[in-house]
Amino acid sequence: MSEDDELEGFMVEIDILSEMRHKNVVRLIDAYLLKKHLWMLLEFCDGGAVDSIMVELDRGLKEPQIAYIARGMVEGLEYLHNNNVIHRDIKAGNVLLTTDGGVKLTDFGVSAKNKHNAQKRTTFIGTPYWMAPEVIVCETSPTETYDHKSDVWSLGITMIEFAQKEPPYNELNPVRAMLRIQKYDPPALDRPSQWSKEFSAFIGACLKKAPAGRPDAADLLQMPFIDRTLDNKPVRELLLEYKADVDEGFEDAAEEDSRVSRVSDSLLLGPSEEEEEEGLLRVCCRQRGVNVPAGDSDSPAVGSHFPAVGSDFSTFDSEFPSKPQPEPTHVSVVQVEPERERSPDAGSATALSPFTSITLQGTTVGSSDVDHLAEETSLSPGHSPLPARVRLRGVTKASAEPGPIHQLPSQYSHHDDAM
Repeated sequence: MSEDDELEGFMVEIDILSEMRHKNVVRLIDAYLLKKHLWMLLEFCDGGAVDSIMVELDRGLKEPQIAYIARGMVEGLEYLHNNNVIHRDIKAGNVLLTTDGGVKLTDFGVSAKNKHNAQKRTTFIGTPYWMAPEVIVCETSPTETYDHKSDVWSLGITMIEFAQKEPPYNELNPVRAMLRIQKYDPPALDRPSQWSKEFSAFIGACLKKAPAGRPDAADLLQMPFIDRTLDNKPVRELLLEYKADVDEGFEDAAEEDSRVSRVSDSLLLGPSEEEEEEGLLRVCCRQRGVNVPAGDSDSPAVGSHFPAVGSDFSTFDSEFPSKPQPEPTHVSVVQVEPERERSPDAGSATALSPFTSITLQGTTVGSSDVDHLAEETSLSPGHSPLPARVRLRGVTKASAEPGPIHQLPSQYSHHDDAM
């Protein structure tokens, strides 16, 4: 479609709306072309479209709500038809509500304005599931015609949509749905026993397959379903429920965003220094076979056996001797470097420490790995019994002296040894 054709289509809608003045037809305030963009200022309907309300509440409407909205729609259609306008796209999505109980027909983008009341149309246009049989026939038979009563059929389908949240045949693709509309009997409510006889009769009158058998909008206004005093209270309650549901959705979304933000911040900041120390102490406890439950180390279940952060482990070691540890697997040397320390005999001079820092990849290191480490680090076998301080990639530290690896040196509790 070219820009000129698209603009011409909008001009039809503008032409129709500029002449319509009715309480049940959305009002066009102004329209202008600015920098090749067409702007249309329409009456604001703060309740929104009926289909959006049903989607948000995940249910159809109640019968008093349907009756009130249906009366407003029929009054709007009567006005349009008396002014030779065929809407051609009546459905829940094109019915707007206002919080003071207003019902407005909108979206005249595919509407037609006839020159006189008897004029017929041949254009195949509209939304398939709501199309009248005579409109569908025009797709294959250009000589077939229809008039304003096609809107009455669409109104009947919309009544079923209001009640069941979806139009008939919505589970089918549009082509198959149109074939059923043509060949099958008119659709009806799935469970008519749940609705009044007046409502079912109103739908049945709208869904006569032969256009001549359908009533005009003026005749529909005389049917018992809507020919009575109807309060707008059910619709106002519907909009309050809808607004509350929308607000709750916004609050849930904001809470979820806040939770995700907190998780992201915690991942970026990492554990605190106290949490790191407590984690090291828990590793120590597990190596000694002490079952430390998850939770605060100050809890009664842990406090009697869990040493304070920074305390001496001598008492703890005597009460809970080390458990034999399994031989390690998949350990490899990453970095070996000699350490320097201050020599007491050399004043301020420094000397090489007998300790060698060895950075490993793996889980734990046992005494049987010393010769292997010496070979990989080019240390002579004679030096293998010498103590070496082992760092395990920021997890824990342990002595590589001959003997079980879980015998921690006292330096373990000092921050100087923290990685």
